Amino acid sequence: MTPLDQELRTALAARAAAVDPSPDPLAGIETRARGLRRRRLLTAVVGAALAVTAVAVAVPALNSQDRGAGPSQFATVPPTPGASGPTPTPGTSPATATAPAAPGNVLAWPVTGQAPAAAEVVDVTTRYAAARKRRAEEAHYRALHSDLTESGVRYTVGQAWLDGDHTAFDVSWVQDRSTAPVFHVWGATPRTPAVRAFVLGIAATFSSDLLILVPRPGVGQLSYSPDATTALSPVASGPDPVALLPRPAGSTGDRVEVLDGDGNLDRPLYRGPVSTLLCGLTACP
Repeated sequence: MTPLDQELRTALAARAAAVDPSPDPLAGIETRARGLRRRRLLTAVVGAALAVTAVAVAVPALNSQDRGAGPSQFATVPPTPGASGPTPTPGTSPATATAPAAPGNVLAWPVTGQAPAAAEVVDVTTRYAAARKRRAEEAHYRALHSDLTESGVRYTVGQAWLDGDHTAFDVSWVQDRSTAPVFHVWGATPRTPAVRAFVLGIAATFSSDLLILVPRPGVGQLSYSPDATTALSPVASGPDPVALLPRPAGSTGDRVEVLDGDGNLDRPLYRGPVSTLLCGLTACP
């Protein structure tokens, strides 16, 4: 070894002896690990606290919204002054809680024949309202029987009434292909009738009037006599035994009989003159 090498080694050893020894590396790692765990625990605690605070604030807000939504969904809201609802179709009742109730004598019989056309219902209600000197939108109609004759004459018979009425009246409407409709108001409908009678007459079409007898559901047989002396003869039987009969104009002595439908046809539900069934709006013929 040269004197230069020895001198360099002595200088390095002296400098190394002057530097403090480094701490234990494992102890430093453990210290850093404990610091990381403390920071993570603190972060978790702060996050949980923030979540609890958010829930505590959100729940009352949601409850407040629910309470505020209730009245608009379920409570009755007063109508806006001057506002009006949809205009009901003439002849039908609007489906609202404030719609006028139908009279107690409106029959719940099934409609026989075929349903009347919408235009026919409008014409019936318009004419009935005019006969009562009221507005067309106040009138209502419920058909009992509607059909088309072999000669192409359309007709419908049923009940009509006005808003606020306590009584519905029998009405008839008939029209052929060349003349204007003929409308007539008959008598007030009884609450539990055995049969309803209507007379259709169009001079240009019928050589005589057409008598329509519509019995209540479940009857057994209809019989008819053209005058007071001729025996009654069956004219309709079976389910929905509606009868269409020629009737000389001005007849007053014809009669009708309605028998029960319990199988033996032994009990008259109605037996009497047709004219009694044809009382008009003001008087019987």
